[in-house]
Amino acid sequence: MSKILIIAEHDGGKLNASTAKCVTCAAKIAGATIDVAVLAADAAAIAAEAAALAGVSKVLVVENPANKEPLAAVLAPQIAKLAVGYTHV
Repeated sequence: MSKILIIAEHDGGKLNASTAKCVTCAAKIAGATIDVAVLAADAAAIAAEAAALAGVSKVLVVENPANKEPLAAVLAPQIAKLAVGYTHV
């Protein structure tokens, strides 16, 4: 069984369409469980959009003021912690 974590792409207020495309693609893996991680300074609206995507089992929310600017040095350590236990990220 595949456990997939998709990192939501967004502009700080709205989910990017590429996230939905990624979920659609991941859903084609038989038996996959798909979770979406939203890393943002204020993630409520983005998380709600992610939760509405067909095929998403759970939305993980990481709110951190440092996530306002999507810098790899800030996001990568948070993603690494979330990725434990997933077969695909």
